[in-house]
Amino acid sequence: MYRPSNSNLNGSVLLMTLVISGLIAMVSLSFGESVSSQMGVARKGMSALHADLAAQSGLEYARRRVSLDPTWQGTSAEEANRLAPLGFSVIREPGEVSEFFPTQASFVVEGTKGEAHSKIRTSMDIEPGDPVRTKALSVLGGDFSGENVDINGDAIWIDLPEFAWVFKHGFLEGNDVHVSSRTSLGAWERPSTARPRPNLQVARMNLRGLLFRQISDNNAPDSECELQQPVHIPGWSLDPWLQENECTRVFRGNRRLKDIKMKKTAVVLLEAGETLVLEDVQLFGGLVLWCENNYNPSDGPRNTIVLRGKNYIGGEPECGGSVGLIAPGARVISTGGRKTDIHGLSLWHSAWHLRRIISRGVTIVLDEINNMKDCSFDYNFEIANNPPSGILFFGDMPKVDVTSVSEKL
Repeated sequence: MYRPSNSNLNGSVLLMTLVISGLIAMVSLSFGESVSSQMGVARKGMSALHADLAAQSGLEYARRRVSLDPTWQGTSAEEANRLAPLGFSVIREPGEVSEFFPTQASFVVEGTKGEAHSKIRTSMDIEPGDPVRTKALSVLGGDFSGENVDINGDAIWIDLPEFAWVFKHGFLEGNDVHVSSRTSLGAWERPSTARPRPNLQVARMNLRGLLFRQISDNNAPDSECELQQPVHIPGWSLDPWLQENECTRVFRGNRRLKDIKMKKTAVVLLEAGETLVLEDVQLFGGLVLWCENNYNPSDGPRNTIVLRGKNYIGGEPECGGSVGLIAPGARVISTGGRKTDIHGLSLWHSAWHLRRIISRGVTIVLDEINNMKDCSFDYNFEIANNPPSGILFFGDMPKVDVTSVSEKL
């Protein structure tokens, strides 16, 4: 019988080894190409995902920007350079634009990552709102001086008086008149008389927000912001407060309230030139010092309020609601070193020599603040959103609603 030699067997094994090695090499090469291709697809997918995320970031950026400046037209060249690492740009499409009236706007947002692009079109309803309602403290017509003032929120200081629009009762018309849909009692117009530019001299202003003004001196670039909207000084109509009811008590001719504690809103009616002294009172329903609807703050204070002792004003939700110290015709002065705690919306003509005032809500001063010391102002959104009756704001609270988002091919 024929028996194969060892040399023949060795040759077959060698041939088989070569064939299998070749097959393995071909499979490895094919697998390597497949992995390389899949990684390329994955990189493109990641780039596309990054571009989509960049576009979403651009959408949120646009929403925030128009909430601060309703006329914002999109990312400028300077903004584009600054935002380059984030990879998006925003362009506002032609349409209606207003600094203070509600509008609708459309934006095209493009996100990029490498060669990947994602472009979306969004529409927004823009309510510019009333900037005075979003500030813890507003000084709208004069100097602001003092030291050690804490402001927990934003503040407004009008350093160009002609920038502020003044409320006038009655029917007005003309090019320099702004009419609000919130009230039919009157309209806002530009000041008729020029006033000197006021001064800001506050040592140690602890501001946990931004100071909005017309002209920045760049002394505090991180905390100052240029006003982008005209400011409409609130009007008032306080006559309905003179009707007593279960939540209102009217004091006629009382020039001193001392050691009074009540939940009702205290309404005081004084003659022009008289002074009201508040001493150790607990007026949890707030206080309203009446003045005429057509009283002009530029004529100077109609009355004076002197705060003595330890006082609590406002904070009772059942009756007072959001009433703090409402006295648009009064200059507010404090004597002694004890604390006055005010909770609610406060509206004053001016303030002199205030000491240890703690205001929680919204405080609006129509004229000046002079020599304030050791006072604090904390913003409260609920009070701003639900102001007391008789205070006439030009606009609502600012709001930007994204109404639609679609892919733009």
